Amino acid sequence: MSRTSEQPGRTHLDSRLRDSVSRFEELTDTEPAPPDDSALEETRAVVRRNVVRLPELQRRAVELRWLEGGNHSEIAYALALPSIAAAESLVSRGLARLRQWLGNRDL
Repeated sequence: MSRTSEQPGRTHLDSRLRDSVSRFEELTDTEPAPPDDSALEETRAVVRRNVVRLPELQRRAVELRWLEGGNHSEIAYALALPSIAAAESLVSRGLARLRQWLGNRDL
């Protein structure tokens, strides 16, 4: 076979590959629609009102974890807890209580 006879098939495959890659990029590059700002702000306000109801150590652990982005080791150190497991437990109990108060919303 000559090289010119191979080109049409290869060009067709290359074209299909480019189309597939282009379609994949279209699907993965799209961002979800932004949430309604007023609903998001209302949710934040409800969560803030309930976070302050937590016992102090749970509140501080939840704030350090979710508002400041701290990991469990950092939380244990900041709160002078005896272990990382103690920090994990505080955060977990705090979130469980918030879920209970907020009707099991996604927390």
